[in-house]
Amino acid sequence: MPRRSKRSRISYRVSPQKVNIPSFMEVNDKSLPYNIFPARGFIESIKSFFGYYNDEDDSVWIDHRERMLKHIYKLLGDDNAIPVGIKLYHGTINPNLDINSLRNRMTFLGLEPIISVWYTAEESDYKESRSNFGYVYEFEVLKPIPADKVIKYISLNPKGDDICKNGGVCIHPQITFHNYMEEGPLDFSIEVTLMLKKMINEGYLNLTKRYRTNFLNLKNMLYQPFSKLDLYLDGDLFILWPKDRSREELNKYVESLKNMPEYNPTK
Repeated sequence: MPRRSKRSRISYRVSPQKVNIPSFMEVNDKSLPYNIFPARGFIESIKSFFGYYNDEDDSVWIDHRERMLKHIYKLLGDDNAIPVGIKLYHGTINPNLDINSLRNRMTFLGLEPIISVWYTAEESDYKESRSNFGYVYEFEVLKPIPADKVIKYISLNPKGDDICKNGGVCIHPQITFHNYMEEGPLDFSIEVTLMLKKMINEGYLNLTKRYRTNFLNLKNMLYQPFSKLDLYLDGDLFILWPKDRSREELNKYVESLKNMPEYNPTK
């Protein structure tokens, strides 16, 4: 009886896993514009980014803003504090976040990783970085962090608030993807600003993990309309991927990253 040839073993790779985003953060109204200041021009929007405006948001965003504020107040509870166990995420293109060398200044963190992942792409573009990879640092709250202020307007940047920029802990709703085009809906996130070095030194926060991000596929999307984005995690690598592109394309894209000299997964 002839021998059966041994079948070659095929290794199946686990594809990137979608990161679930809380439903209250999603905007399903397709009539909403990208531009959170549709009544203002581009220059005025830029001014607001740097904190020069202190007025209310455009009426088109109010319902969504109020939904986010409701969640913020529920999170803070009667103690008006960010509770123990909450994870906060800081995005940067800095591969080695040395806490001891940090300047004691206001730091932006996301209550969910998606806004911090997007921030790495923005920072890379702003600083004209040649790298296609960024980093998201995860911090865990070890003891309740009292909130000094809840900012009620999306159009008010914490940089323009005296309490926030002078060391106070502030929390506010924010659009997830910063884009000034007037097409398509955007999702919301919750952003926290605090003095990171101080919070770590005083035992409020502990650095628990470092993720990498890749934004090569976003570099041509920062200043033009795009579909909403999903967040995926492949090992320690976060990837923002357009909803209107297939999982098969995503898998091929992730595989292509491994041929890049910069790709060095954390062991």
